[in-house]
Amino acid sequence: MENQQITKNQHFIPQFYFREFSASEKGIYRHNVQLPNESSIWVSINDECAEKYLYEMLTDDGELLEPNKLEKIFSKFEADFSNTIKSIKRKAFDKISFNTTSFLTKEEKQNLLIFISLQLLRYPEMIKYGQDIAKEVHNNEINDLQARNFAIEMYYNSLFRLKNNQEGPNITFSVLKWFDNMAFKIGVSDRDNVITSDLPMCFYNKKGLYPFEGTPDQVTVPLTSRLVLFLSPMQSEDRGNRNILFPLTGDDIREEHSAMFMMARHWIYSYSPLNAEDILQLVDDRLFKDDRRKDELL
Repeated sequence: MENQQITKNQHFIPQFYFREFSASEKGIYRHNVQLPNESSIWVSINDECAEKYLYEMLTDDGELLEPNKLEKIFSKFEADFSNTIKSIKRKAFDKISFNTTSFLTKEEKQNLLIFISLQLLRYPEMIKYGQDIAKEVHNNEINDLQARNFAIEMYYNSLFRLKNNQEGPNITFSVLKWFDNMAFKIGVSDRDNVITSDLPMCFYNKKGLYPFEGTPDQVTVPLTSRLVLFLSPMQSEDRGNRNILFPLTGDDIREEHSAMFMMARHWIYSYSPLNAEDILQLVDDRLFKDDRRKDELL
C-alpha cells in the first residue's frame, strides 16, 4: 500500500464534467453568485469542488483506512458517464438526429440517471448527513469519527451493489425512484453558451424547488457547454417527444441559465465570461423568482 498512488484531492463534482465546459480542458470561468459585481475569473479545474480526503475513512490516529475505497468506485461510475457523454456528442450534432423519437439508448438513459443520483449523494453535506444518521442509529454511543466511517462504508456498499447489480440495502435506489417513467429531451446549442454550477442540476415540482417528494415535474441538467438534459414525467409528454433531440432556443438558454443560478451553492461555471448585465438579471431571478431555497436539503 505504501507504493500505491493515493488520490488526496477528492472532487464532489468530477473533473471530466467541468472539462465539458472548458476550452482548454484545464481551466474554466467561475462566477460568484453572491458577489455578482465581481468579474469572472479563470480557475484550474483541478482545484474546483474538491476537498482533501473527503471520502476517506480514518483511524483514531488519523491514518487512512482502505485508502480511496469510495473514491475508486465513484471513478468507475464517472467513466460510464463520461463514455455516455462522448456517445451523445457523437450524434447530437448530426441534424438527422432531430428526426428520431428514440435518440438515447437504454444504457445512455440509465447512466444519465445514475450520474444525477450519485451527484446528489456525494456532496460534503451528505457525508455529514450520513454521519448524523449513523449516530442516531447507534443511539449516540459512537463518536463523530466512527459515525463518519460508518456513513462512508454505507455509501460504498450502496455503490458496490449498484455497480454489480446486487440486492441489499441501497440509498441510491431511493433517489433513482424519483426518475421512474421520465421522458428524456436533449437540447443542443450551436454555441458554447450552456452554463453549469457547483450544484449542476435543477429540480422543479408543484411546490417549487427542493425539497420535494415523488417524481419531479422537471429536471434540468447541463451536460456540456452545448448540451442540456431535460427530464419530465412521461405522461406529461406526447408519445413522440419522450426521447428526442431538439435545438435550443434563446428562451431555452435563458431558462437553463436561470435554473443554474437558482440552484448554485456559490459558483457558476462557463465556457467564456458571462456578460455583467446578464449576471445581474440572473441574480435577480435567484433572489426573487422563487423564495424556496434548495439549501433546506443541502
